[in-house]
Amino acid sequence: DLRDWIVWAALPPPELLSECQRLGVPVEDASGSDVDARRHACLEALLVHRWVLPAYADFGLPVSEISSPSQLLEVVRECERYIDRPIPDLRHEYAQLGFPWSEALDRETLVGRLSAVAVWNALPLANLRAQWQRLRDGDGEESELEKDALLQRLYVQLAPESRAPTECFSTYKAALQAGESLAALDLHSTEALRDQCDAWGMPLSEGASREDCLRQAQ
Repeated sequence: DLRDWIVWAALPPPELLSECQRLGVPVEDASGSDVDARRHACLEALLVHRWVLPAYADFGLPVSEISSPSQLLEVVRECERYIDRPIPDLRHEYAQLGFPWSEALDRETLVGRLSAVAVWNALPLANLRAQWQRLRDGDGEESELEKDALLQRLYVQLAPESRAPTECFSTYKAALQAGESLAALDLHSTEALRDQCDAWGMPLSEGASREDCLRQAQ
């Protein structure tokens, strides 16, 4: 509660560090920094571990499983920056990750998805596999996938609009792979999409828009 924060804010850096050690809160190495920097590092670590991490856990983001204290804080800072960014910036970053775009995506959805991507990329492989199993209700499928493959599957799970309907496929795995292919197509330029359609024997008219090319390729 706020009483803890008031007490911590009044402590000198050596006692703040002792308080972090007592609570098991890792602190970035600030030994070569000035007093204010060491104080800030301790207060930020206490704030994050006492209030921020439980809040993220409530939203299903396992930030506390990031093994590096410095990387954990960097991910938290990045997630906090998403909250304050203008929607056009969020949309641009979302599109840069290769997710299919939709005007229906609101700020809350964009912040949640971008935060999830930031957390997942920072997780150790074992924790990432555990996260995948949690989302798949522990069915054991593909539990030995490597990090890049797991991330691709998590991305498809995160964005329902990037998934192919499972009823069209014999297995969930086949639907997931199709969804990954659809997401990959969205990264192509208009010319690359046109070439892909030509290669598949589905040529487009000369004035076809990017949306037409993407729809035909899908």
